[in-house]
Amino acid sequence: MRSESQVSAQSFSKGTDRELTLQFEPLGFIGFGSEVEGRMIRSNLVITRDSDDHELARQHWITSDGTERKWLAVQYEYTRRRGP
Repeated sequence: MRSESQVSAQSFSKGTDRELTLQFEPLGFIGFGSEVEGRMIRSNLVITRDSDDHELARQHWITSDGTERKWLAVQYEYTRRRGP
């Protein structure tokens, strides 16, 4: 069985040709393994293009409990390889 989900995101600016920041709607997060606690998480995704051949995408999670604790949740790095 395949599970898919879609989360809406928005940007508060048009970005630039080198950076785009998306803000996601808050979502409920229950935790992993034995650390199940239940909390609300806010997140963003910042895509930065260092060059035409290199992009970095970082997603940060921020707790919605008033502490503003923030951490890097996911990072993707893309490098284009050009043929001979």
